[in-house]
Amino acid sequence: MQVQQIKTMGRELTRFLNQFDDTFVRSDTRARLRTYLRGQLSDLPRKSIEPMALAAGIPPRTLQCFLATAQWDEHHMRDRTQQIVAREHADARAIGTVDDTGHPKKGRHTAGVHVTDNHGRVRDTSDDDEHLFPFRGVIPREEVFRKIRATGFDGAVTIECPFDAELFPQFEQLVLQIDSF
Repeated sequence: MQVQQIKTMGRELTRFLNQFDDTFVRSDTRARLRTYLRGQLSDLPRKSIEPMALAAGIPPRTLQCFLATAQWDEHHMRDRTQQIVAREHADARAIGTVDDTGHPKKGRHTAGVHVTDNHGRVRDTSDDDEHLFPFRGVIPREEVFRKIRATGFDGAVTIECPFDAELFPQFEQLVLQIDSF
């Protein structure tokens, strides 16, 4: 990157974050989000609360309180994020993916794909999270698998669904169906 590109990144981050201002109850909470994200994007060797807060010139406890107790509308933020992704990445050839940060990723390549299905409902809580047997919901799996295959992906595929004794005999058929894409 050139120096001018790097200088504009701060303004671009501010413009991006402005799209979420109405998800926070208080202006100081919005400011803490910016501080936290700038710390995460910084060149600090440790990205924990204390070094980020000290680098920003605020007491570490301030940033700790932001993460622990700040009031914000997570549903509105999720909806806004989906709107931004849909607007900025709309393309007939696009594939939507979720990089689950609950599983550490090492290297530059996708290690695996989790296969599940759902009825397309927007969930309010993780308790409503559907993990249907693939091809039993509304996700166009055939199309998704063809697009994944077209990228050259050859990693692991994990089927994520509740155990259902009636469907168990169909797992072999499912694996063959997935492999055919």
